[in-house]
Amino acid sequence: MTNVKGMSTEIGNQTQNSPSPVLQLGQLWRRCELLQQMGIGENTLKRWEIAGLPALKAGTREKYYLSDDVIQVMRKCATEGVPKLVPDYKRQQE
Repeated sequence: MTNVKGMSTEIGNQTQNSPSPVLQLGQLWRRCELLQQMGIGENTLKRWEIAGLPALKAGTREKYYLSDDVIQVMRKCATEGVPKLVPDYKRQQE
């Protein structure tokens, strides 16, 4: 997890005794870190990508995700539903 531009705004109302939020605005997450931190699987992340979650690639094979984008896609999926996975070969035919 990496802070972007010094941003560290927390999501949700936090009290002194409450646990820290899973995601904070302005964080940059590697794919494996995001899966572990959010407790999600590969298929869920693929569905979020289909729903519009952009993956950032900084000249490496590793994918990165901005927490702001993750939160936005989670809100979208909560209101519109999570898209179904379509095999790549079917997606190419459309």
